Amino acid sequence: MSVLAVVGLMAWAVAACGQQIALEAEITLGADRKVDIRGTVTASDLYPQERQKVSNTIEVYVEYTEAGGVFRTLPDSFWIRHGPTKDGKLLSADEQTGVKAHKVKVFEQKLVAEGEGKALDIANRDVELPPEAAEFRVVAFLNHTWSGTWPAWTYRYSVWRPFEAVPTALAATTASARDIMLDGSKTPAEWEVGAAGAVSIGDILTLMSVDAEAEEWPVRSSALQAVRIGGNALMVAAVVLATEADAKRALEVLAGEEMEAVGDEMVRVPATETGVYGMMRKNVVYLIAGENKAAAMTVGEKLVGSALSVRPSTAPPTPTPRDPASVPAPPPVPSAPPTATPPPTPAPAPTPPPTPPPTPAPTTPSTPPSATGDAAVELSAAGVVKEAAVCTGIDEKREPVGVTASFPPKTESMCLYLRICQAPADTPIRVEWSRNGKLLQGFTILVTGDQRALVDVSPNRGEYLQPGRYAIDLKQNDEFIGRLIFSVQ
Repeated sequence: MSVLAVVGLMAWAVAACGQQIALEAEITLGADRKVDIRGTVTASDLYPQERQKVSNTIEVYVEYTEAGGVFRTLPDSFWIRHGPTKDGKLLSADEQTGVKAHKVKVFEQKLVAEGEGKALDIANRDVELPPEAAEFRVVAFLNHTWSGTWPAWTYRYSVWRPFEAVPTALAATTASARDIMLDGSKTPAEWEVGAAGAVSIGDILTLMSVDAEAEEWPVRSSALQAVRIGGNALMVAAVVLATEADAKRALEVLAGEEMEAVGDEMVRVPATETGVYGMMRKNVVYLIAGENKAAAMTVGEKLVGSALSVRPSTAPPTPTPRDPASVPAPPPVPSAPPTATPPPTPAPAPTPPPTPPPTPAPTTPSTPPSATGDAAVELSAAGVVKEAAVCTGIDEKREPVGVTASFPPKTESMCLYLRICQAPADTPIRVEWSRNGKLLQGFTILVTGDQRALVDVSPNRGEYLQPGRYAIDLKQNDEFIGRLIFSVQ
């Protein structure tokens, strides 16, 4: 259910639940008002063993609204004899059709078992928007139908958000941030490339120790992944904004200086704990955090597809605010490069976050209990993990927030927080988690020195963890060191 991404200071794992559909495309709007779609659509987890008479169909639509219109609500299931539903609620007629909304189907294909995970070509699909069209979006739709004791439908979508129906609106990349990150199968063999996970721009800036406000940025999507080149651990992020002008303004805010033009250059982004570098291509801003600038440039060139040069900073020591909503002056750039050892973590608070489970029962590390056990176990004093908690995120001091042992249904953010102390280089920490006694996923993160790790177990957007009792087992060098228990109910 989760895939692993390992970062120098943070580790992220992204959950994947049930049927999935992904649209990877370049979408353009020409002067003739034709929306041109060139790319692929891929679906996965189409034939679960427990389901009978399964049928899967993929459809792709261009949808547009007139001025003052509202796009239709996309249902996630269907109630027989009633109609489509969203989050368990029956949709009204207006919600099903939208207001002043229209849709044009550009692609349809039924999938057999052999089509599982295969990219289907949808190139050369275009739709001419009428003069009254004000906004449009592209929707890839997976209709997953099966029958057991009763027919059932599951709907999944990959949606490129609404764009203005003017040619200048799409002089930009329309793929999601996760889809434009590095593909491990297309990088040098010696690179270790983690899976990209959808992460908010606010969390990305917090993790990279960048002091910038991004609440008002027109962010379409953002993602984070980890890359290791030799001994250099890098945190890599992509932020897709509405337009190229928006990306340039965002990079200016991050760099703390105005730029007449941004070409094939890598700029230094002031940060408090590590080196952070930024670059842009079209409407995408890439951020790379790591101690080794050469490694960061190597990864940056792979991301943008061309050679990069380092842009000299022209910002004065104390920048003058550009407007009332001024950007704080960046801290001075260190005169000497920092060491490759991750920076020390601030001293922990005297009182650690509350432990979610009830009074734990001690366990001998050399005799690890079953991964399906239902009793919480204290962290071993011999382990490098000194704190562990299930939470909803972290604050600006990298402390966990929303720590609890019971999460309500439809919780959108859920994380495993770990505080690591004095870990030998590349110490493996194994994370195995289960629901109602059934093992769901296991993965390993590598930790070094004093650091904090955050493993995101949030489901994909629009999906939620199923109700039940969850156990998370932690192992160090294959030795059991503790277990946390939480529930979704």
